[in-house]
Amino acid sequence: MKTGIKIIIFLFLLTGVVRAQVYQTIANGNFSDGSIWSTNGGVFTCSCTPGGSNQIEIYHNVILDNDLTNGGGNYGQVSDTLRIHSGGSLQGSTYNMTVASGGVLINDDTLVVNNMDWNNGSYVCLNSGSYTLITGDLTNSNNSDNVKIDGSVKVNGNLSNGVGGIITGGGSISVDGTTTNNGTIPGALLPIELIYFNAEVLNDNSVQLNWATALEINNQYFAVERGTSMESFEAIATIDGAGNSTSRIDYTYTDATFDESTVYYYRLKQTDFDGTSTYSDVIAISVNSMEFINIYPNPAVDNTTIRINANESTVANIYIYNLVGNIVKQQTQNIIKGSSVITFDVSSFASGNYIIVGKTADGLSKTQKTFIKR
Repeated sequence: MKTGIKIIIFLFLLTGVVRAQVYQTIANGNFSDGSIWSTNGGVFTCSCTPGGSNQIEIYHNVILDNDLTNGGGNYGQVSDTLRIHSGGSLQGSTYNMTVASGGVLINDDTLVVNNMDWNNGSYVCLNSGSYTLITGDLTNSNNSDNVKIDGSVKVNGNLSNGVGGIITGGGSISVDGTTTNNGTIPGALLPIELIYFNAEVLNDNSVQLNWATALEINNQYFAVERGTSMESFEAIATIDGAGNSTSRIDYTYTDATFDESTVYYYRLKQTDFDGTSTYSDVIAISVNSMEFINIYPNPAVDNTTIRINANESTVANIYIYNLVGNIVKQQTQNIIKGSSVITFDVSSFASGNYIIVGKTADGLSKTQKTFIKR
């Protein structure tokens, strides 16, 4: 009889506690809304809410309405598996997430949180085609070496990669704040980060090109390229890069061969020590030059804003094109001398890539930027 009891207890331990509860979404809604969750393979709602210690599978659009961290009233840090499947999203721009040791975070689509922490022993996989927005800071802890980024990551705050921290992958990381890298991040993943690239006509009709970097990894040099059209460029100067730097570095180059009757197009070709090259956006300039400095937020959801710099007040025609060349929005805008901004409502746009083009009414100046609509 005692042997039978031991067998029953063993079977209970084997089958009853090994597997964590699996929660999957069956509808859009808030994370705290029990009606969107199922624990029986999506057949019907469980009227219950998962925590960070559960396996969570997100197939729909979920609004995160509390922290996925430890603390009173929070959902708890991710210590099992949280996966955002293609077509799903988890968005909570004011809430934080911690992936604990042994926890797994997989993003196949869209993830938006405030501060993100990846602890030593966590597993993070941001797959190709995914978009992860960190509105605060991103921290990869000391010796956290199971992080792979094949998608796009945007960090509005600071990025810290601790000692022994290893981040791999073929995606990209863009950081608005300061990057502190005490571990390993490949240059292809965290490329040269331009703060700005602009041009101005000086009084002697030469053109001064200015740019600054917030971060440089393996940067050998910049080639300044110029053309009289968007299709053909030639290198007119080579400027040595800083190699590796996490501090702001300002660069300048003066093109003394500027013809005031010609519209010139400039771009930077940045080359790493391994021969890998990337290009900046193209800027155009003439005596009445107008330039798009930057566009934000990018990717955009409801609105996007373009910052413009002009040498003098002018009138510009603004066009937004989709990738097949159709104009989806058009307006005429008075541009003041100096810096100004224009905000566009893109909430009705389909998801995808767009090109915003500005042309002065006299046709002498043209500038453009690309953005993504989510």
